Amino acid sequence: MKKRVFAVILTAVMAMSLSACGSSNGSSSAVDEFTLSDVTADKVSVGVYAKDEDMEDEYVYAMFAGPDGNDYACLIDFYDDSADVTCGTYTEADPETDEDGIEYKVYDVVDAYTEDEYSFGYSKIDDSTGYVMDTSYTGYKGIMISGEKVVEYLSKAQQILEADAAEDTADVAFTEVPNEQ
Repeated sequence: MKKRVFAVILTAVMAMSLSACGSSNGSSSAVDEFTLSDVTADKVSVGVYAKDEDMEDEYVYAMFAGPDGNDYACLIDFYDDSADVTCGTYTEADPETDEDGIEYKVYDVVDAYTEDEYSFGYSKIDDSTGYVMDTSYTGYKGIMISGEKVVEYLSKAQQILEADAAEDTADVAFTEVPNEQ
């Protein structure tokens, strides 16, 4: 239920928050708001895809320049028919090295949906091998993916969030109907 409520808030705030962050270079942008579906492949600078040990959850890590001129880091956890999305502007943090000696580039991200701060990152071993580090600093071995593939995953996440929000909005509307006596 927590993830559904989060998804409703996430989707509702997405359009406002990504643009509300303002331009990183101080100039105004022609794009006032955008969703993950508006990101284009040519703006993606990093893409990593990984699965957890049980092969149940899929993780996508992405960095991209948004249509508003800001740079974003995004971590998507796909599970079942849903997704948790953390995405926002970032600052680079100190690198982390895990017990296997994998060094991760870590970023402190101000989530555009909740305005909470999270830390997560990635490691690029070579042109094909990468790792995703989630917000609990757990690393997952994966593959480097193209900007086109990142855009597919961002669009999929946006569709899931919108569907979850529509479902939760219907649930909220139903529960708010007063009982007639």
